[in-house]
Amino acid sequence: MIIVGLGGVYVEIFRDVSARICPLETKDIVEMLSELKAHPLLEGARGKKPINKKAFETLVLRASRMMTKEDMSEMDLNPVICDERGCDIVDARFIR
Repeated sequence: MIIVGLGGVYVEIFRDVSARICPLETKDIVEMLSELKAHPLLEGARGKKPINKKAFETLVLRASRMMTKEDMSEMDLNPVICDERGCDIVDARFIR
């Protein structure tokens, strides 16, 4: 399963997440992002540029494939920082 959310206060207080069972397709990721209450922030709000959704989709698709192919029980990519240029994984933990 892959869970997507903005993290921090959005998850802790608002429980703003979306989840799907692996393997995922691009359409699943598009749906997941649109389900988030904080979705307008990802589209660009108050002068901020939208995140690079293609980079985010690529990251999540690769994570989904890795989870399935390597038969992993857990993968924690937290935080992942996304902006208009792309996505950076700051910390990762993998459990087989």
